[in-house]
Amino acid sequence: MKVETIVLAKSPVPGDWWLYVYPSLVFFGYILSVLIGEDELERERKEWYWIGGRNVVNHVFAYDGKYLFDGLLGLLIILQVHARLAHEQSLLPTNVRDQENIGQDSKKQFGKVVRVYLVKLVFVYLILWACFLFIDHLFVWTGGRCDISDTKSAETCRSLHGKWAGGFDISGHFCFITNISLILWQELKLLLENANQHSITWNTPCLVYQWIILAVLLTWVNVLTITSIYYHTFLEKVLGCLFGYSCLLIIHYTLPRIKHVNKLLMY
Repeated sequence: MKVETIVLAKSPVPGDWWLYVYPSLVFFGYILSVLIGEDELERERKEWYWIGGRNVVNHVFAYDGKYLFDGLLGLLIILQVHARLAHEQSLLPTNVRDQENIGQDSKKQFGKVVRVYLVKLVFVYLILWACFLFIDHLFVWTGGRCDISDTKSAETCRSLHGKWAGGFDISGHFCFITNISLILWQELKLLLENANQHSITWNTPCLVYQWIILAVLLTWVNVLTITSIYYHTFLEKVLGCLFGYSCLLIIHYTLPRIKHVNKLLMY
């Protein structure tokens, strides 16, 4: 990996405002749905393709959103390696020996960053599994079912093209998208704070990667806006949003307090 010249500059770092975006969507959507009225909402759900659950954006960014999340974590790995290499090389005198060691340093940093992100990825999917295990079983316990199967999994029912209806249905969209979005916001914030602390600038590919991450995050906000207006009861969306903070709270605020686990999260 080629390390470019270090230039003193600052990158804009997102503050903590993104923590309040998702609860705000719940309340915004509820107010708007009341103003529009249920009859009009039902008509629009049936007639507008981009509001319906089977539209391509919903499939790519929600139902298949885990693949996007994995890909964006891959981009963050590249950005982290670039930042760490750039900082280390800026501390060394420029000579032939140092240049020869760049390749070795690159492999070392790549291994460290990949290890940490893989640990975080495992925790993300374990937490999401636990959340949806509870959500799906609560749905069944409250009278819900899949109309073509005895499965207790909403994802399995959907894959069979069945209808998941009848129970208390905590919003899976809010739970899933909020969880993965908050993790990405937090990782992006930590990355840019570290880059600014060491006065690191980004090459063009790295800037493109950051904009791709932001574009996907904003698209997810749009998907949740539709959900907040047209789908689920207010309580189902509130609980889905609350579950959506599980990954952030556990991975970034709880696990670091556990000594042996914290070692796995350190570069």
